[in-house]
Amino acid sequence: MKVYVVTSGEYSDYSINHIFANREDAEAYEGGDEVIEWDVLEHPIEQRTWHEIIWSPKIPDRDGDSLAMSNPHTSAWPRDYAGETGYPNHHWTSRGQEIVLCVQGWDPDRVYAVYLEQRSQYEAQQER
Repeated sequence: MKVYVVTSGEYSDYSINHIFANREDAEAYEGGDEVIEWDVLEHPIEQRTWHEIIWSPKIPDRDGDSLAMSNPHTSAWPRDYAGETGYPNHHWTSRGQEIVLCVQGWDPDRVYAVYLEQRSQYEAQQER
């Protein structure tokens, strides 16, 4: 089953105005900015801890302090778990003007292992 969510605002003033059973009613509502289609879940959702390591090869390894993030930077937060398994994902992405390695996954040991593997490969390529 789908519902149609009418929202308004952005960032700190973002809000959900109403939820409708059909798109026509949602689009006819004049108090919102956007209509978003959502699936209604008919089962419980488990939350698990999602782990992330971000590493910048251009910055020396360091512990974080009140002015700077650690490198590598690790974080974890609760996230909906829908039964997906497998190895952590990794990708290189831009953060500001630098390119960083980002490794994410459910299992902190696997996330760390993939981080070490990818970092070793990067460092080996730089030595050539």
